[in-house]
Amino acid sequence: MKDTIKFLKSFSWKILTWLTRPVNLVMKAGIFLCLTGFGGANLASFDVIHRAADGSTTSVSIEANNNSFFIEWILTGVGIIGLLMVVGESIYIIKKRRKVLNLVIEHTALREKLGSPLINAVSRIPGGSDTLPIDLYPYYSNNVVNNPDGATSLTMHSLIDTLKSKIQQAGSREITIHYGGTPPVPLGFLAGYLLGSTYKLVTWDYDRDGSSWYQLGGYGDSNKPIIDLKDYQTNSEVALIMEISHPVSIEDVRKVAPTFPCIRVTMPSIRYDNMRSLEKLQAFQSEFRELLKRLNSDGVEKVHIFCAAQASFNFSMGRQVSRNHPKCIIYEYNRNEIIKYPWGVMINSLGSDGKIVHVNGTSKAIYS
Repeated sequence: MKDTIKFLKSFSWKILTWLTRPVNLVMKAGIFLCLTGFGGANLASFDVIHRAADGSTTSVSIEANNNSFFIEWILTGVGIIGLLMVVGESIYIIKKRRKVLNLVIEHTALREKLGSPLINAVSRIPGGSDTLPIDLYPYYSNNVVNNPDGATSLTMHSLIDTLKSKIQQAGSREITIHYGGTPPVPLGFLAGYLLGSTYKLVTWDYDRDGSSWYQLGGYGDSNKPIIDLKDYQTNSEVALIMEISHPVSIEDVRKVAPTFPCIRVTMPSIRYDNMRSLEKLQAFQSEFRELLKRLNSDGVEKVHIFCAAQASFNFSMGRQVSRNHPKCIIYEYNRNEIIKYPWGVMINSLGSDGKIVHVNGTSKAIYS
């Protein structure tokens, strides 16, 4: 019942948004004048002829009035004006679209290369397109990241230096960044953090069952993330467990953060694609920001994040982290290790963003 009410509220709001959406009045008016002018001119006078089986014919001639010739020319003129409006507006739209650049950031790979690149999906959107690939596949071995230093370095170089170069090359064109990929959890957070809220951005995710890319969309429902603070208490460092697509073992977390107070984010139903709704994701983004804001006001200096979620979720949460929040370390899961979270990436630490933090106590600065 709750899902039905939630769906109806969401659906009604989307219908209202669609009805009140901005429309191209020039194009609409031009089409209306075309239909009125050319259609009316044809109806101002016409002849109907019926031929019977015996060969006899019956004809009916209808004219609006004795001035039908004059009316036809007026309506034809109206139709021509409408046609000129449609053609002129179409040319304007084409020129405007040439000023739009869809910049595709494809952040792969998780385990294996994807069969369909994101640029193929984005190229169907009006405007020019360019791609900024971040291929992490060379840093994988046996389905796990075996070179986190190299993967992190490439991610940071691409999203700082290469992206800056791409934007400069675009000149005055209006840029929309399209982000999608299957990176390790820490690097998804890192990518979101580096891009932040500066750019106009569209988030994509990969449907492994359908082997295709899709933009986040759809309606919200009652299966949404719930923040559990019952085990939280003020401390300089806390552990944040986020069970979105898979459960997270508290025993595994305690091997990395044995004494830190724990905050859990979980869902009534945990499955891979349960955050593909943009509406639901945006609602939780606000809750996540407020959580980090509260932790900062409580004096928390560092948050250790153990997250199991789809790539678009990780990226979107990374975008919410700001300088007014605590430092964050996001850990990578490796089921083949004795310590299941052997390394993490630090963000929101002045001068140390992108630092690899190893659980054995060592750390290495990757980018400066």
